[in-house]
Amino acid sequence: MTGAQARQLSRVLMIAIAIMAAVYVLLLAGFGRSAPGTGSAAPDQVPELVLSETQVELPGLQVYSDIAARPVFSEDRQPVVKMDEQADEEPEPEPEAPTAPLNIALTGIIHTPQLRIALMRDNGSGTALSLQEDMFLPGDQGGWQVKQIEPLRVVFLDAASQAETAVELELGKASTAAAPPPRARPQQRPSRASTQPTAPDAAASGEDEVAQRAAEIRRRIEERRAQLRREAGQAQ
Repeated sequence: MTGAQARQLSRVLMIAIAIMAAVYVLLLAGFGRSAPGTGSAAPDQVPELVLSETQVELPGLQVYSDIAARPVFSEDRQPVVKMDEQADEEPEPEPEAPTAPLNIALTGIIHTPQLRIALMRDNGSGTALSLQEDMFLPGDQGGWQVKQIEPLRVVFLDAASQAETAVELELGKASTAAAPPPRARPQQRPSRASTQPTAPDAAASGEDEVAQRAAEIRRRIEERRAQLRREAGQAQ
């Protein structure tokens, strides 16, 4: 911006400020407060309105008998049946839909004083489920409710028939993962007298199998607890 332009802009601003100051002074002096032509005379008084009471007699209900017999807003022009007449007829109860058969396998149970969770598998879809007490199964088996979780079994309630069904924990099928290999035993030379295993060896083999199953169940419970803790941390 050149010097000439700056001086011209300054003059325009000074003129605008002077005009606004003059208008402000006129407003303070009372310019525009009263409408033109009114002066200081008092306004005309409005005459008082007087209401008159008129008695109107309405005709009797017999005048509207045709409207009651042939309703205008009814498609067939027939009187609408009152609800009192329909109340005597009790509606027939709707039959309850049968509940789908229970088709699950109980694979594990978390049973503590603070938490009870049943780990199961839907045999139809193959999905893994974890439910607490008072929860319902998803999908087609939604009519079954987890009523009680015990250390070795879960009691389900059929919502339609109120029948209870208990599902035992499958100790031998608690995990689909490969079981740890059995401990290697030193090979013994077969005896000349008999090639059949002795009674102590058979008992030891049975104890090892039970211990392996118990260890596998504990491992699955710990994995499920860790998964629940991770899900709770992600939800927070």
